[in-house]
Amino acid sequence: MVNKKLDTETIAKAILDTVKKYKGKKVSIKEVLPFARCVEITINNDRDVPDTIPAVRFCAETGLPVCFAHLKTPHNQETIAYAAKRCMGRRYKGKEAIFSEKIFHLAFSKINMWGEKYSKLGTPKMLAVELLKMLDKETINKLKKLKKQKIVFIGDSLMAWLHWGAWGGYPDILSEMFKIINKKVVVINAGIGGQTSWQGLARFEKDVIAQKPDLCFVGFGGNDLSFTKGGTELKWMAKFRKSMTAMIKMLKKKGIKQAFVNGSRQYFIDDAIYTREVTNAIEKMGRDLKVPVIDSHRFTWNGPKESWLCFDDLHLSNLGQKKFAKEIVKFLIR
Repeated sequence: MVNKKLDTETIAKAILDTVKKYKGKKVSIKEVLPFARCVEITINNDRDVPDTIPAVRFCAETGLPVCFAHLKTPHNQETIAYAAKRCMGRRYKGKEAIFSEKIFHLAFSKINMWGEKYSKLGTPKMLAVELLKMLDKETINKLKKLKKQKIVFIGDSLMAWLHWGAWGGYPDILSEMFKIINKKVVVINAGIGGQTSWQGLARFEKDVIAQKPDLCFVGFGGNDLSFTKGGTELKWMAKFRKSMTAMIKMLKKKGIKQAFVNGSRQYFIDDAIYTREVTNAIEKMGRDLKVPVIDSHRFTWNGPKESWLCFDDLHLSNLGQKKFAKEIVKFLIR
């Protein structure tokens, strides 16, 4: 039977290796065990969020180091990659048979980002300030003149606040932006990571209609497609189209304005399949239902993927979230 304490210590030693290499704060192995344990929960558990998030939050709120910034060590892909490499170098053994540097890289990325968020070292407000610097004066003036309204976003992890690849989803960035320049516009983020369109439909009445918004952005597709096993079980995608259409019809019935957000650049899923089953399907629904479509899928093909996405080649980075927010801004002032 694997000794969990010793395995946690293996990860902790890899963290200390990283801190030493990048000349961070001198700490003992005991001080970094909580950080290591959070990483370990993530790599050993496919459903890590229910177990990991409370642990990360507890560490952050009680002052225990749970990200590299707490250890005075730079946080970047190089740092994360080195920590992952050292875990492999120290021959970590968990309950699963096979581990790779990429698995450790993803785990460190998650815990580090969540640690920064719960410690308030990185917030959606910071990204909102950066977004405003990306906008010209004319655009900002138009945003300041927008009338009083409530906007709801409903979707999956590309929107969700609980996002391991960024300090907040683009709805959160927009919410903080409007708090700075126009408090008459209220933004509500109803994105939940891992959800499909039919799960969104099941909570639509509570999370959207009950909020009585003036405008709703709907963005699903990636998780729906994950049920198709590479596009072979298209019955799931028929369910996707049915669920998306049902949400739009509910909005129309209540007199709420609607818009589709069309996903992002795909590497995790075959993008040809994603384009066929999600992007093109949303565009067709937009035409048939007379709903505007923000084509965030196509505009994310500009530039290298590192400028948009996290290490998993799927979720948005801080820059990706800001650029999504900028596209929503363009739509709002139109």
